[in-house]
Amino acid sequence: MKQIFNYSPDDGRYIQLPDDAPSHIRFATESPLEKGVYHIPAFATDIEPPNETDKWPVFVDGSWLLVDYITSKPIYSTDAGLQIEPEFGKALPDMAATDIEPPIVGDKQVAVFEAGAWVIKPDWRNTKLYSTTDGSDVSINEIGVIPKDVGATDKPRPDETYSWKSSKWALDAQKVAEKFEAQKMDAILIISSIAQIARQKIAGTSDSIEVSAWSNKLRIAQAILSNGAIDSEVAAFQAEISLRNISGETLESFCQRVLANAASYSMVCAVLDGLKRSTQDTINAAQTKEEIDAAIEQMRFDIKTKLGV
Repeated sequence: MKQIFNYSPDDGRYIQLPDDAPSHIRFATESPLEKGVYHIPAFATDIEPPNETDKWPVFVDGSWLLVDYITSKPIYSTDAGLQIEPEFGKALPDMAATDIEPPIVGDKQVAVFEAGAWVIKPDWRNTKLYSTTDGSDVSINEIGVIPKDVGATDKPRPDETYSWKSSKWALDAQKVAEKFEAQKMDAILIISSIAQIARQKIAGTSDSIEVSAWSNKLRIAQAILSNGAIDSEVAAFQAEISLRNISGETLESFCQRVLANAASYSMVCAVLDGLKRSTQDTINAAQTKEEIDAAIEQMRFDIKTKLGV
């Protein structure tokens, strides 16, 4: 008998058999017809493979070749530090791998393989960060870059009145004052809107052109009552009286009604303007946001109770 060595039919890789494997797959038998001729089965050879601890024999074209194939210890990816399976026929550099175990890293750290060794570097990728200038969102996409390098922090800005000072967010007196002044300006716009809506309710119309025409109507009524109106103005009033079709209404009574309505509207608007001015003064003198809000609510209450709108 002659010892034989088996290899894989797929890639020629040497198949190392255990010592207790059946003899017919470990040894070739001599031909009974030809002395010295041995029957070697397929995917086997009587050529002994070389013995290497860190390489693997492969039978190619009638001879053994040695290829890299690490099996003696774990290997790790050099880009992520994760343990990976070796690839037959590839050396560690070809697999972007190393047999040096990566170190344990802490929070916001990553192990990077450089110049044949693992180096621990900061890793702020995928961490929500905020600009130390204005609190807006900031992101880091590179290993080794820290928040300070990009003017950022992982602490969110409480609000726009805070500034970054001495490595923390601190209340900024100037920004607080600016915000408070802006709140006052907003409040004055609100009371102006409240007064405008109340004026429209009192007038019974939101048409500013119609309301502005009332002053001219008052002037005509006064001119008619003092016999100073021109014919076209008198005719316009008489036409309106005809359209109103109110029993017993005369030109004089209509003019008196115009004067009375104008006087009533003027008085109500004077009260409304006074409330608005008083509220604006209160807002300008306010020291807190609560005082501003209270002044606005007081104006709403006064309009409802004093003017009924």
